[in-house]
Amino acid sequence: MSSDAEANSLAQGAQLLQQKILAAVQKLDLPSAGASKKELQDGIKQNLDAIAFDKHNQSGIVEARATLELKRGSERLFQLDIIWDADNPTSGSEQRAHYGYEAYRDGNRVAGPGHVFFKKDVILPHYRIKGIGLREELSMKLEKSGTMGTGLMKFEAHYYKLDK
Repeated sequence: MSSDAEANSLAQGAQLLQQKILAAVQKLDLPSAGASKKELQDGIKQNLDAIAFDKHNQSGIVEARATLELKRGSERLFQLDIIWDADNPTSGSEQRAHYGYEAYRDGNRVAGPGHVFFKKDVILPHYRIKGIGLREELSMKLEKSGTMGTGLMKFEAHYYKLDK
């Protein structure tokens, strides 16, 4: 499966973004604390909200970062960081507006960069701009226990707007 996709609308782009991220994560060999691979994948799928990135982007969000951590007692089995963002091409660029993603396991990139490209005439409502930093707009933390075998899965998501 290619790490890139094509979308006709922002909503379709967010759906494809979620699908591409989940497909990339599914390929990873993650320790499961005794849970089945399907249970682990379902736990990640339940918490990942890249599927709503079109709505987040319309409200000014240009980047999101999700951290999933699986622990058994005090032992960390893995930490998975997933980043997705919105970019418009710079003038003169052949690239098109897109949502991008990358995934890191314990600090090492394990997926991406991947993209969901939009038609040439699509301009994202909000996007990252080189030289302008980001500020955290919102964060949330969730804990899911009991269905991850003998482990506890923690999930945090942080959403960023341009710091202007």
